[in-house]
Amino acid sequence: MDVGDVTKVTDADVQGWCEALPQADVIIIAGGFPCKDTSRLKAGRKNLQGPQSGLAHHQPRIHAYFIKHAPCPVKYLFENVVMDNSAVAEANHTFGTHAIRVDAGAVCAADRSRLY
Repeated sequence: MDVGDVTKVTDADVQGWCEALPQADVIIIAGGFPCKDTSRLKAGRKNLQGPQSGLAHHQPRIHAYFIKHAPCPVKYLFENVVMDNSAVAEANHTFGTHAIRVDAGAVCAADRSRLY
């Protein structure tokens, strides 16, 4: 399901979605955030403090809502461009994860490294 604007997702929204999925075995949250402020190509980038990439800070909030209301385990997968070390460290801290670099060329015709 596409939830639209992540800045507007509320605890009540997620509770309603979870109540509509009483038979779910697992809920997978998949997404990403704009790379404009984390791209290694942008001079003076602000990483997750930038106006576009800063949307990343909504993902842990929404994940916490799902943990609170889901009738089953909740997993998540986020994707973004390969960033410099400071941006990766900031993202890892924000999400409580360790980003893994994957080159899509191993599984399809697109030779493009991404972080998951």
